[in-house]
Amino acid sequence: MKRIKMLTAAISALLAVTLAAGCGLNAEPYAASNPDTAVLDTAVDAVKEVKPAPSDRNMNGMQGLVVRANADELAVSRFWGTTVSDVILTVGAKDPSGIIKELNAAGIKVWLSVNAVNADDNVVAAVGDLLGKYDVNGIELDFLGAGASSVYAGDTYSRIDAVNAFVKNAAAKVTEFSKLIAVRVAGDITTNYNLGLDVISWVDDGNVSMVSPSSGSGIADTTMPARLWYSALEPYDVILAPSMGAQIKPYSSASAKPQLASTFAGEAAMLLSMGADKVCVDYAAVDDASLKILGSYNQLLATDRRVVLTYTDFKAGWQASNEQLPKSFSAGQTVTVRIPVGDVSEGSTLMLNLGVSPILPPPLKSLTVVANSKECTPVSESKCEGGYTNTTLYGFSIPAEVIDEGHIVAEIVCNNGQFSIIYAEIVVDAK
Repeated sequence: MKRIKMLTAAISALLAVTLAAGCGLNAEPYAASNPDTAVLDTAVDAVKEVKPAPSDRNMNGMQGLVVRANADELAVSRFWGTTVSDVILTVGAKDPSGIIKELNAAGIKVWLSVNAVNADDNVVAAVGDLLGKYDVNGIELDFLGAGASSVYAGDTYSRIDAVNAFVKNAAAKVTEFSKLIAVRVAGDITTNYNLGLDVISWVDDGNVSMVSPSSGSGIADTTMPARLWYSALEPYDVILAPSMGAQIKPYSSASAKPQLASTFAGEAAMLLSMGADKVCVDYAAVDDASLKILGSYNQLLATDRRVVLTYTDFKAGWQASNEQLPKSFSAGQTVTVRIPVGDVSEGSTLMLNLGVSPILPPPLKSLTVVANSKECTPVSESKCEGGYTNTTLYGFSIPAEVIDEGHIVAEIVCNNGQFSIIYAEIVVDAK
């Protein structure tokens, strides 16, 4: 049984390397420790066939917005008439009983977050104490909490058996109270395995009911491998609720750290279209307009939204350096950017906005953009909404029919001059 579990995790790790094209992860540890290549190749081929299609899935009762909040700061009144289905509470200085009672009365599930970084008996005891005090849906084991960087330093493969045993003990404690377990883990399956977090094994054992992959940072990240998570978790009765970055970190020249409903909507639509059941966001950062739309796939399809490419000042473990901005090129050369936008409703219009340096020769005349093999029309110059960058944006109209499984792969050809692409976003004008 143990070999099966370890192989399952290794398969998942290999899938992350194989399917997330250009991910820049080192696959050698898995190849060296797992000689059963035929078995692994078969598993890879099988998962390649799994393609999430939310429009064809019965999402009733599954879609929703998961909010991560401190009980001392939360106001339940903000959630009335929104898409919030779950709240993950961090217990603060105040007694959260009143907040929990209000949330339960509103039909919102409540999870109490526990820092599970140490993964020991003290955490299991804390789980029991909390469930003995409060009437909640379950416990979230947060493996990205304070102290994670020190615990996860160095070789962590030896942690796998110990953490698996911890999750089993925590699940037994939660079962005593007839409750459930959610887990907050790193954004990529391979990264988790490298940290000693064998997530697939926990799910396969039936110990976990909701998985919330997270970058663990405060910025939006459009490279969350939601489709891979969907492929890995689809055989199990478990909710996939990726955490969205609540902020997008601006360039040094930018005027502010914007919080725009259109950007939240862009990330949520992308995640749900790639197979997520719910999306998770920080309470302190999300605005009221976003609370009303983020958990509804149908509402998101009808909402104007934007998806911003990840910046160079943050690099997740599954991102390759050649997928980061800025990218410099000159006459005759091509830069490729990949942006997942999710599904787009019929009649919508799409725009690729590029921040380019320098501005001479004129970028709209000097650059040719081909999106998913179809040439785009240069149409406008504008300023960035919300202050993500002060650089002038050059817009290219993208035909909506060219979207391939929710992704835009834009090839930017330099016809003359020399440029750096320092910013990229897709704006969807929904109809």
